[in-house]
Amino acid sequence: MTQPLTPEELGAILEALDREPTGKLSELAKIAGLSLVEDYIGVDLSGEDLSNDNLSNANLSNANLSVADLSGANLRGADLSGVNFRGADLSGTDLRGANLSYAYLRGANLSYAYFRSANLSYAYLREAKLKAANLSEAKVKQAWFGCNLGISERMKQDLIKRGAIFL
Repeated sequence: MTQPLTPEELGAILEALDREPTGKLSELAKIAGLSLVEDYIGVDLSGEDLSNDNLSNANLSNANLSVADLSGANLRGADLSGVNFRGADLSGTDLRGANLSYAYLRGANLSYAYFRSANLSYAYLREAKLKAANLSEAKVKQAWFGCNLGISERMKQDLIKRGAIFL
């Protein structure tokens, strides 16, 4: 949005939001005329239910998504660099090609998440649940792991080979 809204415009947007049946961020953003690529940088969505939403290619860099429910969401190609995901539920989330560099994922549930070709460089994943997570071809240079449930010794050694650090 480039110009401030008039009270009438804001009222019309709020009415349209009330009528949106899904309550999904992607749909609400469309109604409000917001861009998921431009208008959500640094936003605080902590504790929000974003499950099963389509946030592909969204720019949520430096956002606070701690304890948010993103289970089953499509975050393919999203910019999630520097995001606080502490304690968030990202189980079953599609993160292919997403940028999670410098993301804070301590205690996050990443079970069954799909990270193929995602950038996890310098991310902090200590105590993250990784049961059946697909980390193939993910960039893990200087990514910090440790005390992770669901990570096999074989996966651990593969991640170390690719530059991950285990505490």
